[in-house]
Order: sequence, then structure tokens, then C-alpha cells
Amino acid sequence: MSDRRRYHTLVERDGPEHPWRIEFGDSDRATVDEELEDRRDHGVRKSNLKIITSGATAIEQAAAVEALNARPRTLVVITWRDESYGSLCGVTWGFRLYDTATLSETAAKSLSAKARASGYEWHQGRCSWIAYDTSTPERFIAALKGLGYAVRSAGCKAITLAHLNTPGLEGASAEPGALPRPGSA
Repeated sequence: MSDRRRYHTLVERDGPEHPWRIEFGDSDRATVDEELEDRRDHGVRKSNLKIITSGATAIEQAAAVEALNARPRTLVVITWRDESYGSLCGVTWGFRLYDTATLSETAAKSLSAKARASGYEWHQGRCSWIAYDTSTPERFIAALKGLGYAVRSAGCKAITLAHLNTPGLEGASAEPGALPRPGSA
């Protein structure tokens, strides 16, 4: 049985960097669930589909989608480090993620998986992620953005990253060791 005062809207996006848009709606939730499953059967990723509930008017539906698109993304600060000393000569990139304590266990595991997939290894002695490949920063940053995170660079290698002209390195500082400028993310 449907409640005429509540309207269920299937929204879709083309990826984490893209806004949500209305694709289908009905006052019967089961009908909208069927449409969602049909889109999944046609190859749309589950992370790019969502059902929201709002009032039945077009204005209320549009306001709900606008509110969904206005949600801030979680900021991940990558603190780059020079780990090429001692027994680890030749390390090209190293970083720590200090703010992962605020993330859920699932999100922290996802970040770790993306770091490994991007060519990083966890070094227990340094308590840092390290890599020898020069292209890993771009891959890691792209992977984080693919998960829907906003990314900011900080630390001693920030100047090097700024010269890579990699999109999304907001806050990379002009001085080695300097932290990003407030409001630059």
C-alpha cells in the first residue's frame, strides 16, 4: 500500500564526481525497488543508484535531490613524507593518513586496499605507506576520488606533487614541509 504524501525517487549519477539526477519515481516503494534492480541488471553500479523519499510534489522532489548533491564529501589529507633514508634507499613516495581514526573500519580498509592497488606497501617500522614507483601518487589520488573522497595534499613532498599538475591536489603548498593553506581544499 502506498502513502500518497510520500514519494520514492530513484536517483542516479555517472560516478562519485557527478551530481545525482532523478531517473524514476513512484508513490509505491516496491515499484521503485524494481526499477533499481532493472538498472543494476543493465550494468549500473549500485554505488551510483539511490532511492530517496520526499513529498509528492515536483518541488519537494527537486529539493531532496538538491540536498543530496549539496552534501560535503569526506576530506582525506595525504601527508607525504620523505622515507628514502636508512635501509629504504630508493623509496620514491611515502605517506601517512592521520585522519583515518574518524573513518569507519570499512572505509579505512577501503583506503588501505586502494593504497595497495596503487603500488604502496605498508611499512610497519616507519608506520607509513611507501612506494618505489613515480606514478603512484596519481593512481592513489584518482582511486580516492573514485571512492568519493575530497583529497588534499600536505607534508614534505607537497611541492613535488604540486608540479605534477595532477587534478585534485588542492592545498599543495609551495614550500616543502608547509601545511596547506586554510580554505584551499
